[in-house]
Order: sequence, then C-alpha cells, then structure tokens
Amino acid sequence: MITAHAGSCGTAANTVESLQKAVSVGVDFVEMDVRQTPDGSLAIKHDAILEGEQVTDLRDALLAVKSSGCRINLDIKEPRVMPELYELLQELQMTDRVIMTGIAPEDILKAREQMPGVPYYPAFEPSTTLVSNPEYAQAVVTFLKATGSEGINCHFASVTPELSELLRKNALKLSVWTVDKESEMHRIISLCPYNITTRHPDTVKAFISE
Repeated sequence: MITAHAGSCGTAANTVESLQKAVSVGVDFVEMDVRQTPDGSLAIKHDAILEGEQVTDLRDALLAVKSSGCRINLDIKEPRVMPELYELLQELQMTDRVIMTGIAPEDILKAREQMPGVPYYPAFEPSTTLVSNPEYAQAVVTFLKATGSEGINCHFASVTPELSELLRKNALKLSVWTVDKESEMHRIISLCPYNITTRHPDTVKAFISE
C-alpha cells in the first residue's frame, strides 16, 4: 500500500488540491492530519491551528476523496477529536474507508473505545538494537496484540529487517513514514511493509513495479 503524505507531488499540504492530486496518481491512501480549530470544528493541518487561521475543513477534505476508491490515513494529532471525528465518518458512511495513525501508545484504548471498528496503527518505534532480543521482541508483540493494534506506524529510520520479520511472523502490519529519498525507498520496499507513506508516491509506485 502507498499513502500520499499531506502535500505530496509538490502540492500545499492538507489542501483539497493535495488530496485530488494524490488520488489522480492512483495511491491506496491519502493522509490527513486531523486537528480541532479554536472554535471546535475539525480541520486538517499538521501543526496546531491558530485563531482565525484559514484551514481546510475536514468534511470538505473527506468529500473530496469520497467518490474515489482511495482510502484515508487519518493522522490523529489531537486525541480529543476522536468522538466528533467518528460521528462525521458515520454521517458520511466512511468508517470503512479509514485507518488511524499517529495514536500515542497511551491513547490506544481511547481510540478503540471512541472509534470502534476503525483500524489503528500506533506511533511506535521499537529499539533497532533490542528488537533482536527475544524477550524484548515478545514484549512488543504482546503489547500490540493486547491493545488490538493492527500493527505499528514507524519512522523509516527505525525500520530494520528484524522488525519487519517480527511483525510479519506475528500477523502484524508495518506502516512506514515518511519515505522520500530514493535510497530509502529501495531499502523499505525490500522489507515488504504493509504501507509506505511518501511525498513522492509516483516514484514509489514506479520502483515497486520494477
């Protein structure tokens, strides 16, 4: 799977233009950074939203993607958005089109309760040196399975062959962000992750097809 990072293909991040461009490239997922505005509405932006700042409304963003076959990678920047977010997804009949990333380990149970049925990949980066240790590796697997996580969302620098193999053997998925350099694209592709998030989805697609 390929997720188009917010602002991929040279577009401005978290805009309808960015989403439409990503869909046109033929990605599997588009990323949306979900936050709450000072007046309490939901919008997409990576950093905190300031009073009076012009941002893209989340409803508009979801509707821009809805008619396509593309799924949505919701990067939850503020856990407080989840109850209202779930209501919106239900209203638009899109709960089956999304996954959640950006969930901190301490917020996993909250995500399960407030976004029932939506798969989540916690932001989690196991130690690159300890992952080969059987006790440590088992602790990682036990934690992910006990919390109902489908896998992890991990920075590319923390992804190793050992981690990829550990997750695969235990029926857990590896989602990797943000893979933009061609050398890293080749390395990560060779590890066969479930998902690669990138600002250059067209390049990743081309490399996968080689």
